[in-house]
Amino acid sequence: MAVPFPKCEGIQGEFYLTVDDKLHEHVAPLSDDLPLSVYTQSYRHAAREHIPLHWHSDVQLTWVYEGALDYTVEGGSLALTPDDLLLVNAGHLHGSRTVQGDTRTLCINFASEQLFPPALLWRYICPLLEDAAFSHAVLPLRAEWSEILRGCCAREGEPDCFAVYELLVQVLRELTRSFRGGTEKDGEDRAPLPARALQRAAVCRTACFRCGGQPHYA
Repeated sequence: MAVPFPKCEGIQGEFYLTVDDKLHEHVAPLSDDLPLSVYTQSYRHAAREHIPLHWHSDVQLTWVYEGALDYTVEGGSLALTPDDLLLVNAGHLHGSRTVQGDTRTLCINFASEQLFPPALLWRYICPLLEDAAFSHAVLPLRAEWSEILRGCCAREGEPDCFAVYELLVQVLRELTRSFRGGTEKDGEDRAPLPARALQRAAVCRTACFRCGGQPHYA
């Protein structure tokens, strides 16, 4: 029996997600040189539309802007409302279904290794995204984030990519601050950036190309 997927809508028009026999989901980016996918999803509760467990090569932000979702990430369940912003790390199994009514979401998929400059990637982002324990995070929605997200929902055609990039930087900044936990305090001696980058280069290359294989199972 075919899974009743919710309808998606993005710059390419209306489409439906598909998942292959390895549970890999792929959404085309805005262009070959812009590794972003920005699209909405419309779940019909009466039709039992849902997204089964799957994974993808990109990191994903999800915002429920109407209704609520029961979300599963690596076997754990959480409730998403319009007050939440969910980030799911690349390669981790997740799925979603409605709770009690029709629901609409905005998704932003991004390839961090192509989108951010190497210095930020190696020093801050890779250590977070390559932590085996980091499958996802739920952040309380900030007013400035909501403004950007609502703009994406309302905009026809290509989204404001500068605003989306700003949002991603702010979200990752918040998460890396929590992840670092103050272990590198201001004024503390640090290894020069080139040395730190070299130490992490192998890990980052894994981040860039790992998902040609299999998802992570926590």
